[in-house]
Amino acid sequence: MRMVREISAPCNGYIKNILVNRDDFVYEWQVLMMVQNESGESVPVHLSSSGYIDSLKANLDKYIEKDTLIGHLVEDTLPCGSD
Repeated sequence: MRMVREISAPCNGYIKNILVNRDDFVYEWQVLMMVQNESGESVPVHLSSSGYIDSLKANLDKYIEKDTLIGHLVEDTLPCGSD
């Protein structure tokens, strides 16, 4: 069964760094991109799941609003040594 998670913007602001590409494997809590909020602070975008980036709908310097869908992650459901 394929588990897909949405990647959403954590705040209003501008996308300043995109650190992953489509089809990249990412680990839980890995920073996927950075958003500069309206106060000028950098806010990381991350998930509590590991898996493959299925899609990215983010562009550098694009303004986004909180909870805007910016991508999808297909969860890695294989057990690992810590499971």
